[in-house]
This record gives sequence, structure tokens and C-alpha cells, in this order.
Amino acid sequence: MKKAERMFNLVALWRESSLSKEEFCQQHDLKSGTFDYWISKVKKGDSEDTGGFTRLESPSIETGYEITYPNGVKLHVKNASLSTLSQLLKL
Repeated sequence: MKKAERMFNLVALWRESSLSKEEFCQQHDLKSGTFDYWISKVKKGDSEDTGGFTRLESPSIETGYEITYPNGVKLHVKNASLSTLSQLLKL
């Protein structure tokens, strides 16, 4: 997992937790300043959102679809109907 992907996932975990930023950083052995940087990167990505749309990679017979959510989480889907993809995009 790339560092950016790991940090985006950690920011998402922190947002879902009831922990303070300091408690979360202690539990995950993170420096507060570094974590602040990644929080700002996630916020910047959220503000550059294009009208609530989520990027959908081009389909391929071999690889399927890749959905990248604004928080950096990536979902790989090999075989899915359009209705299933639609539901995943609304998450």
C-alpha cells in the first residue's frame, strides 16, 4: 500500500472514530504535525470534488472496475451490473 493511500485510510478511520486527534496519533504511532498535513490533503481533495461525482476507472474484461472514493479508499469490482455499480457509487 502506498503511503498516501495508507494516510488517507487513517484519516478516514480517525473521522469515524470517537478519538481525539492526539489519541489517534498515539495509538497509530503518528506525529501530530504529519497527521495534520494529511488531514489538510484530504480536505483539499474534498474541496476539489467535482459536484459529488466519484471517479470511475474505465472497465476492462480482465480487471473490471475501480472506484476511488473522495477519502482515498479504492474498491475493485470484477463483475457487477450497472445497478450494483450505481449503488456502490452512492456510498
